Amino acid sequence: MRALGTGRFHMFVARRGGAIAGSAGFITKPRSAYLVGGVVVAAHRGAGLYRALLDERLRRIAALGLPLATTLARESTSAPILDRLGFETVFRSRMYFSP
Repeated sequence: MRALGTGRFHMFVARRGGAIAGSAGFITKPRSAYLVGGVVVAAHRGAGLYRALLDERLRRIAALGLPLATTLARESTSAPILDRLGFETVFRSRMYFSP
């Protein structure tokens, strides 16, 4: 709750047919915004909700006067979508999981 009270965290939900079908957010930094948590419920994928969540976040970020939006994206999920929508891959990293 303290983090939300800073005004830096912006959260969004997408509804489809009255049901919550996805969510996403961004965190403001001094000169940019960091996109977080873009997810769409499996039954609602393919209906443009991920794109709608992204578009709305980018509109809000621009309205705040921030010129840059960044994120970390998984190669198997959101990275291909973001590539198609014009995001540029700047670096690749590895994630390690403990068994």
